[in-house]
This record gives sequence, C-alpha cells and structure tokens, in this order.
Amino acid sequence: DPDLNPPIETPLATSVHHQNKGLPGPQMKITDITVNLLTTGRTIVRIFTDEGVTGIADGNRSVTIIQAYLDEVVKPMLVGKDALQPTRHWEALTLGEGDRATRLPPQIVGSIDIALWDIMGRPPVCPCPL
Repeated sequence: DPDLNPPIETPLATSVHHQNKGLPGPQMKITDITVNLLTTGRTIVRIFTDEGVTGIADGNRSVTIIQAYLDEVVKPMLVGKDALQPTRHWEALTLGEGDRATRLPPQIVGSIDIALWDIMGRPPVCPCPL
C-alpha cells in the first residue's frame, strides 16, 4: 500500500532554494575546486557551487600534487556538473568517462568525494536576512 510508505522528502531535495531551473531533479552546479595549505601544514580541498554551498575535505597530499590533478583532470570533468551527484562523480573519477581513463590516486578521488558529500550534508544557503 503506497499510503503506508510515503516518499521521503529531504529539505535539500524539496527546498525552493535548490529548485531545478528546468532540469530534472535538484541542481547545484560545481563552479570551482581549490586546494589550500593550512597553517598547520595540512591541505584542504574545497568545492564551490553556484548556490553558495561549499564542501570541504582534507587533501592528504601536497598542494602542488593536488593542484596538478585538479587542473589537468578533476576540474575539466566536474566544473559545471551537478554537485548533488557524488556517486556519479566518484565513478567518473575512479573509472573514467567514455574512452577517457583517469587513473587518479585514491587520495585525490577520496578528497573530492568527501567534499561532495559534505555539500550534500550542508543546509541550503538562505538568500534572506535572518
């Protein structure tokens, strides 16, 4: 009986702030991916979206190594794509797309994956004053 199991609606999927702009399902486009060195010596990877939501993750590698992978492989594959599809992006980064194999180190893929899931867990940015 469908009435016994109503569909689960999450705030992210039903928020007016995350409406799909004419595309199927909610959309939140990736606009940039950066890596920075913290004062502690650790690196942080950040994924920015057109909705103002930013996902963060530990970089696990040197800034120059991560930056090279971001510039050469990751950004061309992900910028402009929907940040709300972390599994699809993990598969693309791990297995490649079409005839393009990526061969990315698992630490790079893991950092991007965690930052994307961080976006999924963050509340939408409120465009109105509180």
